[in-house]
Amino acid sequence: MSVVDLVKPNDFFRDKVGDAVDGLNIDLDADLEFYLVNLLCEFIQPQNLILGDIDLLDTPLALIYKEALESSPQMQLKVYKKLGDISLYIAGYFQASLSRKTVGPGYYISMGSSAYQKMSSIMQRRYNELHFTEMYSNLSREFKTLVSVVTRIAGDLPIENHNLLKIYEKWCDTQSTTLKTFLENEGLSPDSVSFKKIQ
Repeated sequence: MSVVDLVKPNDFFRDKVGDAVDGLNIDLDADLEFYLVNLLCEFIQPQNLILGDIDLLDTPLALIYKEALESSPQMQLKVYKKLGDISLYIAGYFQASLSRKTVGPGYYISMGSSAYQKMSSIMQRRYNELHFTEMYSNLSREFKTLVSVVTRIAGDLPIENHNLLKIYEKWCDTQSTTLKTFLENEGLSPDSVSFKKIQ
């Protein structure tokens, strides 16, 4: 029986977010805590890292942003949300590896914050929806703080060998440069592995 069988993801990440917020000694709005818990739960499932034909882990943020600009009004909200979410996830969870890349955490923070601000504007202008207008505005304003929370959580989650194997298998399927960089930072060179994934 695995940990996932014993603990519900919502409960697990609610505790982790609460511990991180306490450990960082910050005051985070309850709506933002709730949003962050749901985001972390959502990205447990690989299918949630796909939006239409876009693999969010392996597509430059600028191309996702371009997709949002060129989308229908209804689709814009979905694309901006995914752009904000994936920027927050990567900037927090992979911050150490981003610091060694040409495009650093600041780029992800800027793009994610901008995406949430766009959502806030759409919610206000198109739907006159005050609650979500304020929530996405807060997500934009508190983006750096949220990245710090995710970074703290990521540092508290040891990577076990079976998790590295899952990441390697995902890289085999997608050839994602982000996943390759992550594996290399863990001391593995996926290109040099001589065996193929068992089907």
